[in-house]
Amino acid sequence: MQIWDAVLDGFLDTVRLVPFLFLTYLVMEYIEHHTSDRTRAAIRRADRFGPLAGGPERAWSCGDVRGPADGFHEARHRRNEPA
Repeated sequence: MQIWDAVLDGFLDTVRLVPFLFLTYLVMEYIEHHTSDRTRAAIRRADRFGPLAGGPERAWSCGDVRGPADGFHEARHRRNEPA
C-alpha cells in the first residue's frame, strides 16, 4: 500500500498548495496592473535609447548572461583542462 500513501500525500500537498499559488497569482496580476502605466511612461521617456538600457538589464535578470558562461565552464572541466 505504499504507492497509495504516496498518491494520497501528493494529492494532499496539491490541495494545500493550490490556494497559495492562486493568491500569489492574484498579487502578481495586481502589481502588474498597477505598474503598467509607469512602465509605459518609462518606455516613452527612454525613446530610442530604451533597448540600450533595457536589453542588458533583461538579459542579466533572466540569467542569459550567466547561462552561456556556465556552459563554457562545464565544457572546460569535461576536457579536464585547468581553470
